[in-house]
Amino acid sequence: MLAFPLALVALAAAPLCAATFPHPHAPHPRSQKRSSSSNVIVALFEYSWDSVATECTEWLGPQGFGYAQISPPQESIQGKAWYTDYQPISYNLVSKRGNREQFESMVKTCAEAGVQIIVDAVLNHMASSGSGTGTGGSSYSEYDYPAVPFTSDDFHWPVCDIDWYNATSVYDCQLSNLQDLKSESTTVQVAQAAYLNDLLGLGVAGFRLDAAKSMRPENIQSIIDRLDSKPLLAQEVNSDSTQPVTPNMYSSIGGVLEFRAHYSLVSAFVKGNGIKSLLSWPDSSWVDSSSAVVFVANHDTERTDGTTLNWASSNNAYALASVFLLAQPYGQPTIHSGYNFTSFGTGAPLDSDDNALPVTCFSDNWRCEQRWDAISGMVKFHNAVGDSAVTNSLATSTNRSSFGRGSIGHVAINFESSSWDATLDTDVADGTYCEITSGCASKITVSGGSFTVTIPAYGSVAFYTGSTSATTTTSVSTGSTSTSSSSAASSTAGTVSVTFKETASTVQGENIFVVGSVSALGSWTAGVALTRPDNGQETAVWSGTIKLPASSTIEYKFVKVDYSTGDVESWESGSNRVIKTGSSGSQTVTATWQ
Repeated sequence: MLAFPLALVALAAAPLCAATFPHPHAPHPRSQKRSSSSNVIVALFEYSWDSVATECTEWLGPQGFGYAQISPPQESIQGKAWYTDYQPISYNLVSKRGNREQFESMVKTCAEAGVQIIVDAVLNHMASSGSGTGTGGSSYSEYDYPAVPFTSDDFHWPVCDIDWYNATSVYDCQLSNLQDLKSESTTVQVAQAAYLNDLLGLGVAGFRLDAAKSMRPENIQSIIDRLDSKPLLAQEVNSDSTQPVTPNMYSSIGGVLEFRAHYSLVSAFVKGNGIKSLLSWPDSSWVDSSSAVVFVANHDTERTDGTTLNWASSNNAYALASVFLLAQPYGQPTIHSGYNFTSFGTGAPLDSDDNALPVTCFSDNWRCEQRWDAISGMVKFHNAVGDSAVTNSLATSTNRSSFGRGSIGHVAINFESSSWDATLDTDVADGTYCEITSGCASKITVSGGSFTVTIPAYGSVAFYTGSTSATTTTSVSTGSTSTSSSSAASSTAGTVSVTFKETASTVQGENIFVVGSVSALGSWTAGVALTRPDNGQETAVWSGTIKLPASSTIEYKFVKVDYSTGDVESWESGSNRVIKTGSSGSQTVTATWQ
């Protein structure tokens, strides 16, 4: 049982670390092995092996991710569509993502960064009908794969289409016309165990078993029993209560992808049933938490037509669902990291030889969800709270909820179109904490067992006992010709609420701050952080509402700040901006970085 969370911010005015302008950008730690363990998986869908290694070193390790799940590494049919990776030709490690040497180097590099590798393993089938040459040069034809070798004797006969309401049909018929292997055969099991043992010998930690539902549980168990060590598993078994093959039939073997948790999130965030419904997590029919692998979306579900939950879902639903997933204690969470697509089969960017291009986050359609502030912040929350119990669970309406995780952390989510002014009870000790889902752009103060906060529309707050190092304001130098002014407000007889909306392009780790000539804007020595929608785009509208002196002429500018260090990276160019505030009420300033 529990409640929910999510991400956004409120503005405050506490001093941060000093900076000298201009100051070089301070990068995130490189090649830094994590000192704490994490069970969080990020599925780096269609990443090249070199790009996986880079992401492990530059982001996943330092940010506390435990595992990187990669696309199928075995030789497959050729083609640009993503699903060609799921049509094996052999079990040789040569694919569009890289060769064996690159694969081995990637596994080692990630291990050095504290990140273990999970391979998406395709065991249920080989390719669809046809013949040709695979990504590694191996030839194949219908039901004949010499590089394994498999012959027609190693496949199920007769060929049939799956009836999902007949267990024998599910196990023995063809999934999407893919040639269905006879997984009960010793020949097949020995060949596939050899493939998995090869991967384990290279340092792989576990496997996502693609289409596991189409294999009898006892046949999967026989393959696992042939392995040299017990791997972590995430078996793909999508089902509902009306079908005879269920995830619960596989949980004794190892981890199972719990699609019913995904459907619950879709129901709450997309289909209008409200996040209050998530108070029943987990449902008693689901697999035990120790066997469950849970997710907001994966490469299949995000491509489903109709009412699905993906990065394009309205009202910040995808980010909010991800924060909920990482805040609650059920199962092992997986974050999907993908790319924008125009059709179901659209593959990741390839070069002229159909080899994977390097991943550039927030460019070339790569979304890099693992780098979104809400998600990376909540990974730290998840690691910190561990198995702490859910406490102070509260739902004030169908789409507003809050809960704690013992005395370590607390989250609150507002999935409504208006802001939520709330005073919430918490078991977290009194103190001031960084609001982590906004990239530490604001602070939350706990006093006397509660905290008061304004949660923006379709937003959230979250904090934990270790999140005390960042604040919402930063000291800035006036040593640049593009800064300071001695002008002050001409009146202090009241305040008006001014909403700043600044369109700016930033890189990961940068925040936009506003600094100006009055104390509410830091008097040119401390800026106030704005926030942005968590959509993974380089260019976004950064916004925040600040109370400024009424009936005043105020000068101000926007600056880019590295939120992890507080260092100013750049001032916008041109003369100081000027705002004349009214005598009361509110007003909005809309601007673009210059």
